[in-house]
Amino acid sequence: MRRLMCCLALAVASAATAGGVAAGDEFLVDPSQTFVVLGVKSFGRSYVFGRFNRVQGAFRLDPDPRKCSFRLIIEAGSLDTNDPRRDARWRGPELLQAGQYPLIALQGTAVQVVADEAGTTYRLAGELTMGGATQPVEWVFRKVGEGPGPSGGEFRCGFHGEKLLERSAFGMTLLRGEVGEELALTVSFEGVRQMAAAATPLP
Repeated sequence: MRRLMCCLALAVASAATAGGVAAGDEFLVDPSQTFVVLGVKSFGRSYVFGRFNRVQGAFRLDPDPRKCSFRLIIEAGSLDTNDPRRDARWRGPELLQAGQYPLIALQGTAVQVVADEAGTTYRLAGELTMGGATQPVEWVFRKVGEGPGPSGGEFRCGFHGEKLLERSAFGMTLLRGEVGEELALTVSFEGVRQMAAAATPLP
């Protein structure tokens, strides 16, 4: 699969601590620890959820917010709702239009970091591209945690965020009776810190 990525700016709430995030740390998103879930109301009587099975990304963390960045691309055609016939329709021109617009991309332009007793959140003002349309959006990402992976030799950092969207704003105007207007997009991802020689260059 091609490495498909888009930029999103993030800020770091505090300076690095021993064993934690250091200046200019670069992370590759671990697909096995990354989940992007779409939720919609179906026929006005229940909710249907589908996972996008192909997501790639990378992000950089730094105590200086101007040096932080994050990349994430979701392949629209990888939506899996546990029903092949529904998958084919929802991936198709009636909803996601994956054949014509294969990528869902999130790009940030400004971040506000808020730290309190509940943890650290990243309030992002940016753009979301989906279905061939790009719209300004505001997201709130929560830093879930950081630390060594199961092997003990790799440092990881994870984030989680949710957003409610109006699908008509992204050109999705069909299937009115089947799919509700509101789309709930949940993004949970974990990155593995890379050695300096293996780090992916970021623009």
